[in-house]
Amino acid sequence: MNQQLIFKNANKHKKWFEQVFINPFGYEINGTDYFLAVYKKGNDVKGYSVISVNERNREDASKAFKPLMLYTAFSNTLFKFGEQRAKINPHYFSNISQCVVDYGSQNNELQKGKLIFDEFENLQREFINHVNNFTNHYDNTILQSNKINDEEYDRLITALAHLNRIQFLQGEKFLMHFGELKNFEKTLKKEGLEQYLPNDTKKFLKELLSGTKETEETIKPLEVEKNSMHLPLEQQIIEIKKSFYESEHGNLKEFIKKLRYPKP
Repeated sequence: MNQQLIFKNANKHKKWFEQVFINPFGYEINGTDYFLAVYKKGNDVKGYSVISVNERNREDASKAFKPLMLYTAFSNTLFKFGEQRAKINPHYFSNISQCVVDYGSQNNELQKGKLIFDEFENLQREFINHVNNFTNHYDNTILQSNKINDEEYDRLITALAHLNRIQFLQGEKFLMHFGELKNFEKTLKKEGLEQYLPNDTKKFLKELLSGTKETEETIKPLEVEKNSMHLPLEQQIIEIKKSFYESEHGNLKEFIKKLRYPKP
């Protein structure tokens, strides 16, 4: 990537007081790599342009806008949502389960809760694995080659499909078992076992069981994930990916409004 020339061409479409950012990956059409330039004023995105070393082919630049823009938008979603949710340490769940193993193994209410927390731990580890796998690939492949293609875009959508599926499962199980988890919390306190939990785990448990409204709102839009849960895993992912691909047109309509070059 010839950064000097790319920035020079990107600056042609810059307005006063804007900063220019060039995405670190290009999309190749007919032997030319096209890059997405993003124009910002403060934190607000003001516009986009599709840039190459020589701005000779407007038609190819137009074709490159879709994969560049969608990869940017969906990867931002994965990094923002995925990495934030991946910060929830699975040890919170294992600490709770271990407390039951060590001090409350004969109590039925605690045993029921332990099984639920074991499921949460497994789902969270799976979630983190998907985030880490994609992040490692992005760092070691995309940022090294400075290129994306249709295969890389599909890899991104597949990762997002897995994360959405797990997020729905976590939320559904939480809402389904919320009453049992509240009983678990009460029993833990009644039996005097809360004292054996690390302080950060105690705080996590209290916040987790403070209510259901946030979880209800989070999984409400995940209709495709909900309706495909009866299918085998592979088919679930196919159905969820379809929903991402079907959303492309609507997403692009909004982004095109800010496209400065080539003009739609």
